[in-house]
Amino acid sequence: TGNNDDAAGDYTPDTPVVRQLESLTLGELERDKLAGELAWAWIAENLDEFVALAPLKLWRLWGPDGEAEWNYQGGYVGYADHATLFRAVRIVNQLYYAALLLAFIGFALWQLRRRWRSDERLIDWWLLPYTLALYPTAIAVVFSGQSRFHFPVMPFIVVTAAWLVTMLLDREHAPRDAHIQATGASKLKPA
Repeated sequence: TGNNDDAAGDYTPDTPVVRQLESLTLGELERDKLAGELAWAWIAENLDEFVALAPLKLWRLWGPDGEAEWNYQGGYVGYADHATLFRAVRIVNQLYYAALLLAFIGFALWQLRRRWRSDERLIDWWLLPYTLALYPTAIAVVFSGQSRFHFPVMPFIVVTAAWLVTMLLDREHAPRDAHIQATGASKLKPA
């Protein structure tokens, strides 16, 4: 669905080629094989269009985060009565999601800068969340972008964002802690 003349980067099950494929009386495996052959043939014949679709697919994968509202739209009878509330929750969720992604990117930039300056190895265990994020990213470029495919990576993005916040807070308190150690002054009583 992501590689045809009507593809737009998203999952597009209503395109003519997909409808034709679904109308054939084939088994699931045969249909999947034929769909793959059609997609690879389209890519080979339209390489420029395939490359041009990549940013759209990546945007669709990593940009929006709100499939839950779509689920309610499609299956909750009372959605129309509470659409404004559902939309408000989705907007708050989208802002939180954007902050997490910015922190995820910020942590990578912070680590690269810190490691470059301290001559630490650039490639190390801290890259794990980023390598995990590469898998759905690569899948989206080949197939189509769908926001639900970033969900498995989100725990790692949240942990990385929390790690950045912790590091920034440690840096903020480091001068005060150094002063306390240097002067021997402490507001804490010994245990």
